[in-house]
Amino acid sequence: MVRFNWHMFFLGVAFALLEVKSLTTFALLFGSTWLVNSLVFFAILSSVLLAVLLNSRFRIRRIWVFYLLLFGTLALNLALPPETLLFDNALLRYVVASALAFAPVFLANVIFSNSFRDTATADVAFASNLLGIMAGGMLEYFSMLIGYHLLLLPVMAFYALAMVSNIQKSSNNGLRPLLEDF
Repeated sequence: MVRFNWHMFFLGVAFALLEVKSLTTFALLFGSTWLVNSLVFFAILSSVLLAVLLNSRFRIRRIWVFYLLLFGTLALNLALPPETLLFDNALLRYVVASALAFAPVFLANVIFSNSFRDTATADVAFASNLLGIMAGGMLEYFSMLIGYHLLLLPVMAFYALAMVSNIQKSSNNGLRPLLEDF
């Protein structure tokens, strides 16, 4: 019997919230125009493509390194409110904001594509992830209560849940020793 994939669900929730956070940060820094939104979506899709290419070329054995980097970049984003990025030089503002906003997107997609590649039930994993994205889309309205910048807290919480569910799944299935797999 095929079960729901909680790991992929939590990755979907966190990614949807992270995407909203990226959009709002760029809207605050550069204005809310079609050009800005299209550049953000282009950067997000480019990050996804780069992560998939990385996973297709290299077999990542220690995914915990990417989780560590992900939490580090999210913490850095949380420590730096968007107004600290309002440099007079627009190019410098764009480069720094892009590095801060899209590094977590890239790292999250390395984790996702690595997990998706290794899943035995791709249909269940994909469906679970889509349900997570829809749940994240609904949770984005939580930002009305806490603000867009603090959306990074639930993002971090959902990525932590994804990490824990991945560890549990690996140890329950007995696929590989826990430290080697994670």
